[in-house]
Amino acid sequence: MPEVAKCSTCGRAIIWTTSPNGARLPLDARPATAYYLRSEPGDPTPHAEPLKVEIAGRSLRLYVSHFMTCLRAAEHSRVRK
Repeated sequence: MPEVAKCSTCGRAIIWTTSPNGARLPLDARPATAYYLRSEPGDPTPHAEPLKVEIAGRSLRLYVSHFMTCLRAAEHSRVRK
């Protein structure tokens, strides 16, 4: 398991990684659960089903960029107003 750090603005647990283009990328340390919507004929309300991702028979954990969940992410933006 990678080393867990804390976001310097909100204090939540993050894991530092590198994005495909080589930039540093913080991910939420807690894996996310993704859902897809399943609709039944005649049922007006779709049902949420957890999405399970497998590669070569192994379940993968999905992580979200902390920039998407941090309440103070704008403070880290490289674009200044």
